[in-house]
Amino acid sequence: AFAGWLYWQKKNYIYAGRCFVKAIKKFETYNGIQETYFAADLPKVKKYLEQIDKYYYKKLKKRDRIFISACIIVKNNERDIKRWFNSVQQFSDEIIVVDTGSTDNTVNILNEKNVSVYYFQWCNDFAAAKNFALNKARGEWIVFLDADEYFSDNVNIRNKLLQSVDQSVNAVSCRMINIDMDNNKNEINRFMQIRIFRNYQGIYYQGKIHEQLRADKIRLNIIQR
Repeated sequence: AFAGWLYWQKKNYIYAGRCFVKAIKKFETYNGIQETYFAADLPKVKKYLEQIDKYYYKKLKKRDRIFISACIIVKNNERDIKRWFNSVQQFSDEIIVVDTGSTDNTVNILNEKNVSVYYFQWCNDFAAAKNFALNKARGEWIVFLDADEYFSDNVNIRNKLLQSVDQSVNAVSCRMINIDMDNNKNEINRFMQIRIFRNYQGIYYQGKIHEQLRADKIRLNIIQR
């Protein structure tokens, strides 16, 4: 919470919000511990969060700058998660992580970053976990990668991909390059896959195993990049 207050003083409201959310989650984890300094500060912290949501995020969405939420579901991805984070932090305004039951160091690594970590009880349904993440996101655009995926260093998501997109477009199909990391990074194949899309209520994932993006009452207008 103190880190959030410091970011607040510096007017870095995105990081302040992330710290406040993380502080509340940690406080709620310790059931039965009420007599703490943070318990007294909790109403103030929640008020800060309300102000951030009411004034900062809404104003940001009205500006020319695009608001981007990077989302991911993880489970025992300590090997890849730092590379993923280094990729998405370059263009995202908020980072939503949904852990589905990691037993390795994945969550500990992420807790050191400015991300919002949520926990989802695994129910053998990848779409359900991803939709849970979507419900937490506030951005106009969603960038949803797998833990072992990342963008090339020369790809500027904000400037080259999204700001040039027509208003009628609501999804971006990205060129994916499958690399064998255990064999000198040799290329295995290439394919197109939707990894970026608008944060509309009618756009969601469907499918317990091979989940796919679907749309209700609207048509997915997809471009390739």
